[in-house]
Amino acid sequence: MTRYEIVAHSIRKQVASGSLGRNQQLPGEEALAEQFSVSKGTARQALQMLADEGLVTAVHGKGWFVGNAQTPLTRADEIAHLIREQIISGNIPAGTQLAGENQLAQQYSAARGTVRRAIATLEAEGYLESRRGQGRTVTKRTEPDGSEATTGPAKRLPT
Repeated sequence: MTRYEIVAHSIRKQVASGSLGRNQQLPGEEALAEQFSVSKGTARQALQMLADEGLVTAVHGKGWFVGNAQTPLTRADEIAHLIREQIISGNIPAGTQLAGENQLAQQYSAARGTVRRAIATLEAEGYLESRRGQGRTVTKRTEPDGSEATTGPAKRLPT
């Protein structure tokens, strides 16, 4: 086994045993290099190997995390994921006015800024649009066959 494979194997074992959990940040390349007495390049190669397997993900400016790119990495990502799933499933239909930031913050037990980042993600993805004086409205949802549903008349999301 090469040195980078030994590092990757050790991290893989920690994930499998649960000592490194989903979305948990891994030690940096420098810390891994020191821990395993290898170069930073070797540590980086091990992390890249695990990323290729879908076991870890690099987040620019933040580091390496357990999970793949489809795994929500922050609380804002998680909230965006939960709302997105409700839109896709039809629980929040197209045309529905989304509850305000304060109400969503309370519903998801999160800070308003966190909710604001989740909403910004959904707006960037095209699931929500901001309408002056009307708040944010669901603009689309995906049908089970993968096609987009059209926007219907605006409805207020029950509170």
